[in-house]
Amino acid sequence: MSATLRTAFVFLTLPASLLAQDSNHAVTPADSARLVAVMKADLRRLVIAEEAFFADSVKYSSRTGSGGVTYNPSTGNALLFITVTPDGWNAVMKNSSIPTRCTVFIGSTSVPPAVKEGFPTCR
Repeated sequence: MSATLRTAFVFLTLPASLLAQDSNHAVTPADSARLVAVMKADLRRLVIAEEAFFADSVKYSSRTGSGGVTYNPSTGNALLFITVTPDGWNAVMKNSSIPTRCTVFIGSTSVPPAVKEGFPTCR
């Protein structure tokens, strides 16, 4: 297979989320809505991962990976921080392609825009 054909094949098989993150690619409202949905799904997975960690350790973690929560966000999403609070935790996530910020919390310490415990909210 020629180098040009191989490059074209790789480009055509890239997930849409990676294409939307190209700085030269204008993010459409549909792309933005999809990226927000992926961030919310990632935060729901984080809630599950934190609860699993709590079940094993009887505490929450502000870390991911070794010594913390087993969790990786989707490509393009960045978990800005996880903060452990006296009765839970909160987290903030961003995607590199859009200005929207999503948050989630467990316990009584919310981080705007989230207002309902365990439900990711974006603005």
